[in-house]
Amino acid sequence: MIDILPASEPKTQNRLEIQQMPQAEWEQHRERIINHMNDDHIEHMIDMIHHSSGVKPSSVKLIEISPEGFNIQADDNTHFLAFAQPCTTPREMAMEAARLANFAREQLEKVGK
Repeated sequence: MIDILPASEPKTQNRLEIQQMPQAEWEQHRERIINHMNDDHIEHMIDMIHHSSGVKPSSVKLIEISPEGFNIQADDNTHFLAFAQPCTTPREMAMEAARLANFAREQLEKVGK
């Protein structure tokens, strides 16, 4: 299942261009980023999945990251949450994760969920 949260200013980049990028700085920190999200941001990931799928999961786990977004296991489904633009540093990923989480929370609050 693929879920994409809208971005304020979506930018596109060809998949081939992304695959040809040199090893991004974030790849050196992949495990730390995944562990940090799973240890400290479960509620944010629940909100993101709840908003994108319409169903609040009972459990979530970040299973993979890429310059294009997150793969989150939510109950028995895997969801892809796309970034507005490719992220190549841990800081860019953190900023984009915060944007996605804030957007999801705002949208859920609007509908009273």
